[in-house]
Amino acid sequence: MKTTHILSLSLLGLVLLGAGCFSADADVELETDVTAQEEQNAPEQEMDEAEVLLNAELSGTYTVDQEASSLTWDAEKVVGAAHEGTVAIESGTLVLVDGEVTDGMITVDMTTITDTDLEGDAKANLETHLKSDDFFGVETYPTATFEPTALTMDGDDYMISGTLTIKGNTGDVRFPATVTETENGLQVVGTVTIDRSEYDVRFGSTSFFDNLGDNVIRDEFSITFDIVLTAEAAADEVDA
Repeated sequence: MKTTHILSLSLLGLVLLGAGCFSADADVELETDVTAQEEQNAPEQEMDEAEVLLNAELSGTYTVDQEASSLTWDAEKVVGAAHEGTVAIESGTLVLVDGEVTDGMITVDMTTITDTDLEGDAKANLETHLKSDDFFGVETYPTATFEPTALTMDGDDYMISGTLTIKGNTGDVRFPATVTETENGLQVVGTVTIDRSEYDVRFGSTSFFDNLGDNVIRDEFSITFDIVLTAEAAADEVDA
């Protein structure tokens, strides 16, 4: 697996191994040898790093592996309980041309919203409430979608830009992620924070209601994602 993170080399172990076997004069010679070795290895290291970045300039169509991927949500009240859970990906594709996003869509099955920190009736009641019109109204809006529009570098991280649609409301989002090239495609990992008030998710929100007291639920909630994408075989590879 190759990753966009900078790879590093170290000769410290060799230095320590030989430290007890050489005199002061030999230490000087060893230091010279190590320096020469580091200089010899430097072009190889720089090449490896360039190769990682070059490999990020990918072209192809990728399909989300729903079974291997995960979405975990986390939300909390201003005072009191916080809850977390999962929601399933229904389908997803990503098309890259020379590292640029040209098409793509991830569809989330909102009917699968599940709480993972409660049990029994409390768990069932919360899940029912989240699926109701107070929150995500899954009977009317059974899916949410994310359409990626750009994949850019910001320091050591990628920044993903796109449009998110929840309950029929669409807004722009941008968030950092780690993008890794795998043997079969790509893996995209990170966390995005979403302001639910921008998508008409109103219950317990001070953006819509006053005098909520201790019943205020924060507008912002987070989605932690681990998306596994499999590269589709090119036409010439299929023909071969």
